[in-house]
Amino acid sequence: MAMQTLLFPAIGNGARVSFFFQRVSQYYYFVQLKDSSTGRPFATWNYQSPDYGVAGSFAYDGAPGNLICTVDCPQSPRLDNTWAENIITPNPESPTYGTVYNVAFNDYSGPIQFSNFFISLVSWPSVLPIVPVPPIPI
Repeated sequence: MAMQTLLFPAIGNGARVSFFFQRVSQYYYFVQLKDSSTGRPFATWNYQSPDYGVAGSFAYDGAPGNLICTVDCPQSPRLDNTWAENIITPNPESPTYGTVYNVAFNDYSGPIQFSNFFISLVSWPSVLPIVPVPPIPI
């Protein structure tokens, strides 16, 4: 049985969160987005049906930095992942408008390809920074 916990430190209280889970492995997965201190679940997906993926969104009202994702693959002896975190900003001088996380997993159900299970998660703060828009030249 293999399990991993992912941390999302940039997600604060009041953030709007969108997520996508996609499974192409023959193995089953149980995935939960939850508050690490209270255990309160915000999203749960238990793949044991014909559904290969799920998407959704929620407002995160937990403490800043406490949103975690637990990934459980009971049939796998080991889970590995590769992780990418990006900020949403139009240019280096702009404020950060949100954060994007993408995680690809390998569960050793076949060739090593890091395509067995995939998570995409995007968050935006509840109050976005206001940036003045310059007038369009005429």
